[in-house]
Amino acid sequence: MIRKFTVCFLCVAMLFSFAACTTEVASPAETTAADETHQPSDVSHPVFKTENVVRITFYAYYGAGKGSDVSAKDMPEILRWLDSFTVSPETADQYPPPGTNTYHVEIEYADGQIVQEGLDMITIDGKGYLLEKDPTPDCFEEIISKTSLSPFSSWKTAYSDYLEAKKEAYLSYALVYMDNDDVPELYLSGNCEAVGDSICTFRNGTVVEQPLNRIGGGWYIKKSGEIFNRNGHMGHISIHVYELTDKGFTLTFNAESIDNDLTCTYFIGEEAVGKSAFDAAVEAAFDSEQAKPLHEGAVDYDEIQAQITAFP
Repeated sequence: MIRKFTVCFLCVAMLFSFAACTTEVASPAETTAADETHQPSDVSHPVFKTENVVRITFYAYYGAGKGSDVSAKDMPEILRWLDSFTVSPETADQYPPPGTNTYHVEIEYADGQIVQEGLDMITIDGKGYLLEKDPTPDCFEEIISKTSLSPFSSWKTAYSDYLEAKKEAYLSYALVYMDNDDVPELYLSGNCEAVGDSICTFRNGTVVEQPLNRIGGGWYIKKSGEIFNRNGHMGHISIHVYELTDKGFTLTFNAESIDNDLTCTYFIGEEAVGKSAFDAAVEAAFDSEQAKPLHEGAVDYDEIQAQITAFP
């Protein structure tokens, strides 16, 4: 009897031990699966923490100058908008789009922590990623309109900050006089054809940029406000003429020719024309004999910053 009781007792003990071992093996597997959802490759997480926020301030001009605080009335709408920000799988390391992170946000939390971030791109594990978000709320335009450069800042500060934000995408730069005021325009030449060139001006306290097709494809007439931009690729030639006004750059003329090996077609705007009409319209749109290339006298990043600093 004692032997039978002992055998039964040992069997029951073995069953409990087996159950305990099975439980211990399952637990690590579940923990590993949960951890995998938080690997660095998972970049679709929200960007901003929107709880316990005590202040939100927006800045323009790449974070320079005076910011604009969000009022208590607009705070709920801005918080909902910031809550919609997520990180796109698309990286923006080499060629961030023109105007990237023009606007910045500064968020202060109840525990005293302050976070500053651009509204177009974020850096994660050393890589730049574009941000996705809902359309800007109506109140944002009013808030951002109250930002400004400080009274001690000028076009020199704005250009310098702009160059710092763009230096990874461009290789050479120049200061050129396109209109009749005393503030020069800023030319930037891209590091590849995909980036192209850009011409910038300083208007109403901020930098206004006009992208140009092709590296080295821009010409200007000094003090006239006119820019000629020509781009050609695989039999397709496009021509744009821009005018610099008080409000910025305005497209005043565009034309293109398309050569498909069998015939060549010409357009002025949307209208198809003959070659002679095309040539006459291009010649009338811009006086090429008076023009100079925008890239003439272009210098590297350190030199253009020195030129801006030393400018009277």
